[in-house]
Amino acid sequence: MGSGFEHDCAEDCHPLTAEPEVQRCIHRLYTPGGFPTDLPNLGDPDQRTEAAREWDMVDPGSLRFHEHGTTSFILAGHTSLRHGRRTSFALKCIVYPYLRIPTIARATVRYQRTFGAETGELRHLVRVWASSDSWILMDLIDGVPLDVHVERRLEEDGGTGLRLDVLEELGEQLFAALTELEGRGLHHGDLSTSNVLVQHHGEKAVFRLIDLGSNYLHTQAIPGRAGPGARYVAPELRAGRADAHRADLYSLGQLLVTFAGVPNSSDGTTPDDFYSEAPLLARFIEDLIDHDPARRLLVFEPKAGRPLYAQLRSFFVGELTAVRTIRKESLVSSHAPWYVHVRELFRPLSGAPAEQRRLWQHRREGRHLRWLRWWATISGYAFFVAASLIVMWWMRDLGWNWATKAIEAVQKTAGSNKDSIPFLDDIRAADYKIPDAWGSLPARLVCLSFIFAGSKYYQNLFAGLTPLITGIVDRQLRRQALAAEWALRSMTLVPAVLTLAPTLIQRTWWPICTALGITATFICNLLVSRFAASALRRAISAGLTTVPRDPSDLARPGVAGVTALRGWAGTAAFYGVSCWTIGLLIYTGKLQDELVYAIAVSAINLVLFYVFRCGVNASYMRAGLVRACLAAERLAKLERWPAPAPRQRSATPAATPVPS
Repeated sequence: MGSGFEHDCAEDCHPLTAEPEVQRCIHRLYTPGGFPTDLPNLGDPDQRTEAAREWDMVDPGSLRFHEHGTTSFILAGHTSLRHGRRTSFALKCIVYPYLRIPTIARATVRYQRTFGAETGELRHLVRVWASSDSWILMDLIDGVPLDVHVERRLEEDGGTGLRLDVLEELGEQLFAALTELEGRGLHHGDLSTSNVLVQHHGEKAVFRLIDLGSNYLHTQAIPGRAGPGARYVAPELRAGRADAHRADLYSLGQLLVTFAGVPNSSDGTTPDDFYSEAPLLARFIEDLIDHDPARRLLVFEPKAGRPLYAQLRSFFVGELTAVRTIRKESLVSSHAPWYVHVRELFRPLSGAPAEQRRLWQHRREGRHLRWLRWWATISGYAFFVAASLIVMWWMRDLGWNWATKAIEAVQKTAGSNKDSIPFLDDIRAADYKIPDAWGSLPARLVCLSFIFAGSKYYQNLFAGLTPLITGIVDRQLRRQALAAEWALRSMTLVPAVLTLAPTLIQRTWWPICTALGITATFICNLLVSRFAASALRRAISAGLTTVPRDPSDLARPGVAGVTALRGWAGTAAFYGVSCWTIGLLIYTGKLQDELVYAIAVSAINLVLFYVFRCGVNASYMRAGLVRACLAAERLAKLERWPAPAPRQRSATPAATPVPS
């Protein structure tokens, strides 16, 4: 009946355990002291007597197969009739040869003493009746395994992408269970989806924790396959170092990832979906799942002397509330991916200024949040001013009605005619004629496409992050962070300046401004990717396991977004050389195909940059940059405290200056 055999339980296990002779045989073999082993009697005499008394109450004819464990099988049954009542139970029977292993036998016989005291008063634990060296007798829970419940919930409501609604619902239950467990001075040690049952009380689901204590297959103390739950087990337990207190933190983080409905990464790091869609939660989960137990809770440091999981629940709820605020109260997206991409075509600012404003209004602490909010707002205003003027000048070229009441009032105040705009027309070059629809067409096409692509570039990639996330201690990395910060913030105004100059002053400047814009993009890509790559490399060198590694070279980071951004820098360099060459030829009059070149540049701006690079592909690019910023934050913690101790130092995490 071991879990390593391939068989059909409905055809084999259930009919087999329903046979009366098999039931009597199981009852006889598992009688305390009745199994033919060469182990000495374990447990004290009183405990053996109590186990024998509980065993005598088992009705052998009621035994039926319930489910498999990793080193056991579980039967359901009921007690003999006493005082007109029968009580249902679950019987966990250790299978041969595991029951001959002293480590397992000792853990089994001590189970009731370790985890059974006062468990009848707990809502999230299963009451243990008794335990012997080969079995554990406990309440029968009418529930489903957590993995089945998670799968059902993820299929409900038609939600897509990162299911933060399910994460909130199930995360609250998990924190409640761990808080109650901690209140009794207990730790789980083997927290996984297979060791949590979900019991329904009306419409509300309650988590019930089972199989507390180390799983010796996971710790490799005994040979055998560890099973699918091994990915939730902390690395130190798998290496045989028992530290259930901090091991439960790792399992908690991995379970939260599962609740969100995204595939677990093969290396145990936080999946990219969190970094691109909910980096506030990525930061929280990342702080739970470092392979080094001493490096967990570096950022979210709870107060010493207070219940740990109650504080972690407060952090978790706070981050979810911030995400809800950014998303306008909704934690679930019912839109298909294609709809999201199409919607983004009509959002040149990607909603970033509004998101940064809502996040700042929600938290109102931390200079970084204020800093990000103002730059997102500046970029937004620069876009609207530049785009409005370009469209207005184009309407003037076409002879359409372009004047607004405000402009008419300015014209009357300045005493100018109705075909001119005071001050703005005064700075226009003498040979720059308006209206001139055909002559101005190349400049209008390129400028309008560039302001859209440039604004999308900043708002969708950089608006919500800063390399200066914690005040980095490492001088070289800090210099790189300052350079990256300068480069990416400059992109709030560069598109507006380079499009307004040919629009307002001299339209023949557009080929030079195009080349300058590509050069600025190249510098930004280069400096930001350089900082990101350095931060990730240093984090790996420092031993932080929250950074994915390149499978071909574990000393290098394996973050696709950062690698792609470095590729963008190379592409921008090649494109920049082409733009400078062709642009100078057009500007000096040596090349006459001005409109053809303008159409090509506009198509590249709108299709390659606006739609694909800064739209469809922005999420994984943003995820890579967020990973780098969070790696720099954790690295700064290690630099300040080279040997993080288990004790806690502060009450609340710093304000979160990462993408929304």
